[in-house]
Amino acid sequence: MKNFLGLVAATALAVSFWQPGFAQEFKWTMGSQVGATHIGTQMLEDYADRVKERSNGRIEIKVVAIGSMGFNRVDALRMMKDRVMESMHIYPYMMARDEPMLTMFVPHGGLFNKEDNLKIGDLQFEIATEIYEKWDLVAVAQTGFGLDPDTVMGVVTRDPIGSLDDLKSIKLRHGEPIGLAAWKKLGISAQGGPPFSELYVALRTGVVDGTTLSAQYIKSTSLYEVTCCFSEIMNITIAAPNVITVHKDEWAKVPADLQKVLRDVGSEIYEESLAGWRLGKAENAAFEFLKSKGMQVLPPFPSEDRIKIANALIEVWLERCSNLGQDTRNTCNRIASLIQQ
Repeated sequence: MKNFLGLVAATALAVSFWQPGFAQEFKWTMGSQVGATHIGTQMLEDYADRVKERSNGRIEIKVVAIGSMGFNRVDALRMMKDRVMESMHIYPYMMARDEPMLTMFVPHGGLFNKEDNLKIGDLQFEIATEIYEKWDLVAVAQTGFGLDPDTVMGVVTRDPIGSLDDLKSIKLRHGEPIGLAAWKKLGISAQGGPPFSELYVALRTGVVDGTTLSAQYIKSTSLYEVTCCFSEIMNITIAAPNVITVHKDEWAKVPADLQKVLRDVGSEIYEESLAGWRLGKAENAAFEFLKSKGMQVLPPFPSEDRIKIANALIEVWLERCSNLGQDTRNTCNRIASLIQQ
């Protein structure tokens, strides 16, 4: 298996033709941490199309799923540090290995009232911008999870599950460290594996009995074929500062009018993502699709269970913030103060 530096060298050759070649003509490769067919990658492709049109072809962006290049999701910041590409769309929750400070944002499920997303979004983006500065990256624009993102997370399982007590009897997979620690606090034995690429087979064979996912993701990965049921357990934190970043020196080459195009298109897509989040059309369509395939969409977990989940997530999150130092804990307290009821 190639080591990381070997992948960097091979990839640099593959994308070298995307380097800017003429004055005021910019060709960037932009990395996507999610798969080629994921709604997040599709959103970036839409961003690239709009930027090209608004700039009259002066900016051309090639969106590449980094997994297709042999990299893992967690490699995004290292790829930027090693100049593999000019731009990267970064999901902060995936970056704990290389930048622990990106774990200071409210985790999925930490907001019991989904409207609290609107209270914390601007502050979390401001903090993210400061963190990326340390990596010599400019935060060009905040984005959503897609133009019409999911709003709720559920447990998708091989057998019907309807409460926290039910979860204690199954093998549950959860992909985020804060979530794993929160489940442990609640007496649930969750595990971080298998890798997502192996999840379909793991569910089919009973290596795990369930996982936490959203409706559109279940649909796009065909997990409805190897599970029976979906039960809503938490709200997705749409205010997570998912950010399009670019190297500072690359950004400095771009004239002010084109910088404005890049930022304006990002803001436009973010607002559209919020509108889609409010309406939930794609999410509702995904649920109808899942039901048409025989999946049972069960009632949400009881309110008292969901409050326990949200409180456990916030407790673990604040503990992680404290472990990063008092300044970080103070920043997390600023965020928490906006959502306390």
